[in-house]
Amino acid sequence: MIDIPPQISFVFFFVWMIFFLSGKYQFNKIKAFTLNFVEDKIREVYAHNPKITVNEFYKMMYPLWRDSITGKYWFIPHKTELFPIKASPENIAKRLNLSPEWLGAYLEIKGYKLKRSRQQEQRIQEIIALTPKR
Repeated sequence: MIDIPPQISFVFFFVWMIFFLSGKYQFNKIKAFTLNFVEDKIREVYAHNPKITVNEFYKMMYPLWRDSITGKYWFIPHKTELFPIKASPENIAKRLNLSPEWLGAYLEIKGYKLKRSRQQEQRIQEIIALTPKR
């Protein structure tokens, strides 16, 4: 068995902890930015088109969101949070579970009920049911 000196273990753990904490910090900033971005966009869009569907809003919002976060962040924690992954819009969207259904659930909680299909309605209600009550 290999005997690793405690100093090396400490350095490894310390470096890992720096990556972990800075990844968590960036991910939390991205989450806050995304929630504010979605709320700002729905106010603009809903004022002009209150009959917008969840899919239409997602298709309109996603490219704007993607462009606004591209290149601003370096990395985020992987879903296991054991190692960092590149903070690309695709990885961030996957980690946030950013989808039309997620948007529909979030916006319904905020008081906006967008039109959606029956399948989307079921999924949105499942997401809302998993949301902690405030």
